[in-house]
Amino acid sequence: MPVTITLKNIPESLYERLKESARRNHRSLNGEVIAQLDASVDTTRELSPQEKLEAVQRVRDMLRGKTYDLDLIDTFKREGRP
Repeated sequence: MPVTITLKNIPESLYERLKESARRNHRSLNGEVIAQLDASVDTTRELSPQEKLEAVQRVRDMLRGKTYDLDLIDTFKREGRP
């Protein structure tokens, strides 16, 4: 039987990101929160090809329009390497 929980003190920025994610995934906010919680605690489940594509798209969306210092990236990649 389903259980009801209440979340308190959710940061505004998290709330906005959840709303946007729900919109992108064509879910209600409640459905999105349940899907996100389920995905975060179910570490044994293999992602479907569609879920993998959606994850890649989310990363691409986060990175779109940003600029990067390639020399700094190379430095970070080499840190700690022999």
